[in-house]
Amino acid sequence: MFNWLREYLEIRTEFRERRTRLTKEVNRENEICQSCETLKELLIQANSEKMMILNKLVNPPVSAPPIETGAPAISIPKTTLPWRIKQQMMEQEDRKKAQLLRDAPKPVSEKPTQEEIKEFERELDNASASRENQKSS
Repeated sequence: MFNWLREYLEIRTEFRERRTRLTKEVNRENEICQSCETLKELLIQANSEKMMILNKLVNPPVSAPPIETGAPAISIPKTTLPWRIKQQMMEQEDRKKAQLLRDAPKPVSEKPTQEEIKEFERELDNASASRENQKSS
C-alpha cells in the first residue's frame, strides 16, 4: 500500500543528489585559480603597453609651438555665453592691446642725429691721433 510513497521518496532523493552533484561540478568549473588571474593581468598589461607603443609610432606627439610671453590674453571660455558678454570681453582685450601698443617704446630711427654724428667724428679723430702717436713713438 505504501509502495507509491516509497517510490516517490526515492525519486525525490535521487533528484536532490543529482542537483547537488551538478551544483558542485558547476562551482568547481567556475573557480578561478590564482595563476590564471595572474596570467590574465600580465596579458592585459602587455597588450596595453603594445598599444601605447603602436600609438606613439603611428601618431607621434606634436611639439607645442613656443608660447609668446607678452601681455596675458583673456581667453574666451568654451561654455556658451551670450553675445553681449563675448563682445564686451573682446572689446576689453582690444583696449588692453591698444594700451600696450601705446605704451611700447618707440623704435629708434635709422638716421643718426647731428649730435651723434659729431660725437662719432670726435671719437674717430681721437682714435686716429692716438694711433699716429703710437707709430711715432
